[in-house]
Amino acid sequence: EKLIVEMEQGGVRLIRVRDDGRGIHPDDLALALDRHATSKLADASGLERIRSLGFRGEALPSIASVSRLRLCSGIRGERAREIRVEGGSNGNVAPVAHPTGTTVEVRDLFFNVPARRKFLRTDFTENRHAREVVHRLALSHSELEFRLGQDGKHVLRLSPSDPARRVSAVLGPAFAKEARTIDLEAEGMRLNGWIGALNLARQKADQQYFYLNGRWLRDRHVNHAVRAACQDLLAPGRFPSFVLMLEIDPAAVDVNVHPTKSEVRFRDPRSVHDFLYAGLRQLLTGSKHLFPPPKPPPATPRPTPAKVRETLQAYTALAASRPGTRPPSGPAPSREAATLVEGRFLVEAGEDGVTVVDLPAARRQLAAARLHRTPADERPVRRTLLFPARHHATARQIRALEVCSAGLERAGVVLDRIGPDAVVLRELPTALGEVDAEALLAGLLAALEDAPADADPKRQCAWLLEVLAEQAGAAAQPEATALSPLLEELQRIDGHGAGAWLRLDGEILAGLLGSRNGKPD
Repeated sequence: EKLIVEMEQGGVRLIRVRDDGRGIHPDDLALALDRHATSKLADASGLERIRSLGFRGEALPSIASVSRLRLCSGIRGERAREIRVEGGSNGNVAPVAHPTGTTVEVRDLFFNVPARRKFLRTDFTENRHAREVVHRLALSHSELEFRLGQDGKHVLRLSPSDPARRVSAVLGPAFAKEARTIDLEAEGMRLNGWIGALNLARQKADQQYFYLNGRWLRDRHVNHAVRAACQDLLAPGRFPSFVLMLEIDPAAVDVNVHPTKSEVRFRDPRSVHDFLYAGLRQLLTGSKHLFPPPKPPPATPRPTPAKVRETLQAYTALAASRPGTRPPSGPAPSREAATLVEGRFLVEAGEDGVTVVDLPAARRQLAAARLHRTPADERPVRRTLLFPARHHATARQIRALEVCSAGLERAGVVLDRIGPDAVVLRELPTALGEVDAEALLAGLLAALEDAPADADPKRQCAWLLEVLAEQAGAAAQPEATALSPLLEELQRIDGHGAGAWLRLDGEILAGLLGSRNGKPD
């Protein structure tokens, strides 16, 4: 099967498109020139799940209204027919000698609207645009042959081939030789294709082809995902080359939002964006980060709870020595509302008293527990930051990160070096919850200036994880949260959250207020 395009004078004098497909039935030939007519939908429900390249029911009638158009088609077993239109006036359907397939011939474009011709570009520019359109179609249909002739010269011929050979023919052997292949599937979406080597990035975005279910498109969410994945890997003013094909449930996207069908509306654009970004970022950076460990890293042991228990014992002794306080004990009561005081203390009042949680302290304890909770042979669940945090780093800070990079990655924290004096935080363990990545990275780097001069990577990593937990607690979003789940998790960790929360019942409150049984002391 093949598609042949012929042009003269940039398409103004002639545009002829021929194929050797199944053709149009003679009874439908005149109908094909009616506005909004299409043979691609059987009923209205098909609008919700368009799998073809869509339809432009107004395209042929609009072109016919400003040109001399001839439509010829033949189907197997029937004599071919043609219909001619001049300036929008339809002629009769008549027999014609024509093989199986269809030909659309447009002559003298804008002959009846000469004012429109002055808006056309030069023949060179129009020919270049036509060549680009053929390239877009050819990349998504490598099984077809494509030919393009301009002013009597054959300028393009692409024989049927496998997708990789078609990509090489269109984007060049240099792209094909260095390009990386991607094939990723998750959450009902699949992405496959090629992205060129970033050291061969171009000065303009002229080799960027993105397809959704076989249709070329330009979408701002897609463009942003690609830019974000490459943003710190490209030199300024450079653009990556790629051919990417996304397959998604047609019901999850609306393709009827743009006249040329070059833009779409996703039902869930964020999930599409994150899927593309994560897949491309993983491909471009690989699993080997820019902080390779100097030797196979030792297993990071679980921290001993001795220090936490010492703190708990000290807190219990202190509480017992003061009549107005009592250490926390027993499960937290069921509660519905909490108040955040001074952005730090979460306070709830109930029938049995008042519960107070020091949020920074609680989050530090929880962050430490979560960072060490994953077994050594199990990778923590990580989330890729939509906007990676970047920060300047000194030589001392970078050396410390180089030693501890493997331990950090086992905990779910992925850092990369950017140039000689900067680092970027790309991924965090989901167990840390919502944190300010910029503040977390800045605090971590500041702490590294005081890193202990310890040559043992095992002890250095353990110290750094403690620092990370401290910074994660400080960088946690300060919103009020449900108190009961927070207390339940605190009570599950070593030390039962000692020093992070306390409960004051009525008796303790009375003591604090200087009265007991309604009588002053």
